[in-house]
Amino acid sequence: MRPGGYPKGVQARAWIEVDLAALWANYRLLAGRAGGEVIPVLKADAYGHGALPLARFLEGKGVGRFAVATLEEGRALREGGSRGRSSFSGASTP
Repeated sequence: MRPGGYPKGVQARAWIEVDLAALWANYRLLAGRAGGEVIPVLKADAYGHGALPLARFLEGKGVGRFAVATLEEGRALREGGSRGRSSFSGASTP
C-alpha cells in the first residue's frame, strides 16, 4: 500500500508495504498455538497499515471478529463494508 495524494511526479519519502502472505501465515501460526479464537487488533487504522483493507483481506480468509479502540473505528469498518464483529477494547468514560 502506498499513500496517494501527491502531485504528479512527486514521490513519497516513506510508504508502507504489507505482506499479506506473511500476515496470514502469522495469523495461522498464532491460531494454531492459541487453543482458542485469535482476534486481530485493527485499532488506530491497524497501527497505520490500513484497517479496512486488512479487515477485508482477513474476512476473505474466514476471520470474523476484530478489536478496535473506539466506536468510531468500529463504525468506519462497518461503513467500509466489513461484516466482521468489532470488539471494543479501549477505555470508556461515563
